[in-house]
Amino acid sequence: MRKLLLFCLLALLVLGTSADCYAGSRQIAFVHVRVEKGVLVLDGVKVVEGAMKHPRRFNLVEGHLYFEVLDVSGKRLFEGTVPDPSNRRLEYADEDGTLHSKNVEVESAFLSVRIPFDTAARTVKFYRIEVQGHGKAKLEKATETFGSVTIELGEVDHEE
Repeated sequence: MRKLLLFCLLALLVLGTSADCYAGSRQIAFVHVRVEKGVLVLDGVKVVEGAMKHPRRFNLVEGHLYFEVLDVSGKRLFEGTVPDPSNRRLEYADEDGTLHSKNVEVESAFLSVRIPFDTAARTVKFYRIEVQGHGKAKLEKATETFGSVTIELGEVDHEE
């Protein structure tokens, strides 16, 4: 019984620290981006105290954007997904009451991504996620880059 208790305590300690934060960072950077006629524009960066949990599973979902945070040499520091704000699904009923839906691309949209604070971060690149048959999502980085923004986290004011 004592060994079981010790094992459970050790497992809780190890799992708790690994899921507690990402890469040891105790700050989170919110990168705010505007999409204007298909072009990404950095709208601002806000750094706050906090820790990001390590993602358990990475899902590629159609209608979302994959993003990666790169350092000056192009090494990936962090990656994630976020819903694509430039494509909106509209649902409506016709005169008969039949429900219809369609995807509409909007000219102006806003998105915000949360990343672990790292002064080495220089670029956030975004890619569209496309489904490649049988509901399996595949990242087509080479074919369609949604856009990128340059960031300087070392020059950002920190929220206390």
